[in-house]
Amino acid sequence: MRFLVPKVIIRSGNNQIPKGCLMRKSFSFTPASQVITCADNGVGLELDDLSKETLRNAFSNSHINILLGAGFCAGLLPTLGNREQWLEWCHKHKWQDPVFAEFAEALLQLEYFKNVLLPMRDIAPTTEMLDFCDHLKRIIETRGTTTIPRRACLFTTNYDPMIELALERSGCAYNDGFEGRVNPVFAIRSFSRTQYQQSLSMEYSAQVPTLNVIKLHGSVTWGKSHASDNICFHNYIEALDSFAGKASGTMALAELPQIEQIVKSQVKEAEGNLVRVVEGLSGKDASNLVDYLADYHRAFYLINPTKRKFEETVLGLTYYELLRLYANELDRNNALLISFGFSFEDEHILDITRRALENPQLILLVCCHKEVDLEKYQEKFQHASNVWYVVPSGGEFALEGFCKILNGVR
Repeated sequence: MRFLVPKVIIRSGNNQIPKGCLMRKSFSFTPASQVITCADNGVGLELDDLSKETLRNAFSNSHINILLGAGFCAGLLPTLGNREQWLEWCHKHKWQDPVFAEFAEALLQLEYFKNVLLPMRDIAPTTEMLDFCDHLKRIIETRGTTTIPRRACLFTTNYDPMIELALERSGCAYNDGFEGRVNPVFAIRSFSRTQYQQSLSMEYSAQVPTLNVIKLHGSVTWGKSHASDNICFHNYIEALDSFAGKASGTMALAELPQIEQIVKSQVKEAEGNLVRVVEGLSGKDASNLVDYLADYHRAFYLINPTKRKFEETVLGLTYYELLRLYANELDRNNALLISFGFSFEDEHILDITRRALENPQLILLVCCHKEVDLEKYQEKFQHASNVWYVVPSGGEFALEGFCKILNGVR
């Protein structure tokens, strides 16, 4: 299919750029009007020379951080949708009727596992994901400065292993936080390490471009160690298959199709439907759901998508340390944060990011999926002057478009 190249504009939060920022003035780039051949969800664009140079300077002289959301896996996995609101609704009901809330949460987690987690075993990284890894590696590899480590941090709230698989297939060195080979254990300290490659003659050594993959809300590759309180690495396909087999009876629950329809609706519109489903459960089904929920939490080390994430993270030192690591990276001199496919609906990450923007040496570059998203993001960061927006004028800003920008500035 043939598309006219969409116009992409980079805009600053306001007209004044704080002293010390890498990007000194507002600018825009408009690619030449041409017709190109691209995929149905692709974005073709070319940066002008001024824009390339400005972004190249930012990437080459900054501590690079990228915040990836569900948009990174668009087309492969379903988005969170209304599930956060439904789980939040369950948490509120725990104070009124804990038994009812437990049944409701079990039904919602059952739907989430079947339609979001379980499909992760059958998907693979796309070409655009591989290109993203390759472009980012080359940016770090060819950066001119020697005062900043050849390292970038990829923060994500996604549970899936797509970024790790893409990095592995691209031949990129990455650090997912695990130490050891026989029984890998998660350790925050590993993210601060720098890798070097030494020549055979031992005459010189060179820094290896490395990407830190930091899963802020956990991952399907994380499991609970039976021998200690540590987070251990487990094969996600085996873990998903094993749990699916164990929960096969519960997954055949007759009420599950109703739950799948309920989560597509807003809470105010369908909460009565969920109440009726819970009240209609047989004693046996209710007991099985309680067992299912306990097994689910034992099998997967994940932060549930609710507004009370931070309460849970404080109880788990690992999650608290990951959020602190995110804040610390943004507090560096010459820090660059690029968000792609991330809505900033997560209140805790939004709050940390807002406070981090008080650092005048930080630049936040927000990639808007559509032009209509610009106003939403500007409202979230209305008091910050060091925020920039990549806005597609017509069409959608997909991962292919992000790769075009990375390729243009390397």
